[in-house]
Amino acid sequence: MYRGSILYLGSISQSCRFASYHLERNTSDQLRVAGSQLQVRDDELQITKHKLQSIKHKT
Repeated sequence: MYRGSILYLGSISQSCRFASYHLERNTSDQLRVAGSQLQVRDDELQITKHKLQSIKHKT
């Protein structure tokens, strides 16, 4: 009986490690994507800022 319980707990532990690894990996990928999107937004803001400055100098 104890042996079965130990094996069962071992498989639960392994499943938890597996889930934890995938969660960590997915979170890391999502953070990388979010970082890339922020960089794109920042670039767009810089372009808009330069356009506004050039319009300001023309008037």
